Amino acid sequence: MTPQTKADVQQAALALNGADKPFVISATGDQIAGKWNVLDAKWYGIISQNKADQNYSITVTLDEATHTYTYSEVTTSSSSSVGLGGFSYEKSTFKGKQYSFNAGTLLGLGMQNKGSDPQAVGTATYSFDTGQIKKPLLDALAQAGWSEKPGFFKRLFGRK
Repeated sequence: MTPQTKADVQQAALALNGADKPFVISATGDQIAGKWNVLDAKWYGIISQNKADQNYSITVTLDEATHTYTYSEVTTSSSSSVGLGGFSYEKSTFKGKQYSFNAGTLLGLGMQNKGSDPQAVGTATYSFDTGQIKKPLLDALAQAGWSEKPGFFKRLFGRK
């Protein structure tokens, strides 16, 4: 199979966007970027004010000369709370190839998630699976005749 051009691959990736998808894919230069705002919730507890968010991104860098690509993933999450017990804040970032699935429901007063209208008593339900964005994106690249560029150890030990 003759590999498709970079422009064709980027168009195939952009075709993965849709109103029913929780993520957005864009393409510029030699890159395809997928972003997913998984959670962005604010609510009140009994005697506290709380906030939690989680974001995921995947960046694919294309090498048209070899019809190969590399990709990296980043997941960030943070939560904060202010109440009688003081202020607490946590933030975590993970960079590297990953498979992650998590889901949950937050319950609170004045619940607001991802710009929705606040609810007097409400929930913010979220479900996140990196495979929902990564698999179709990498499958589109494979169907276009592109392959992942071997990493250091695969180059060192994987070839005969």
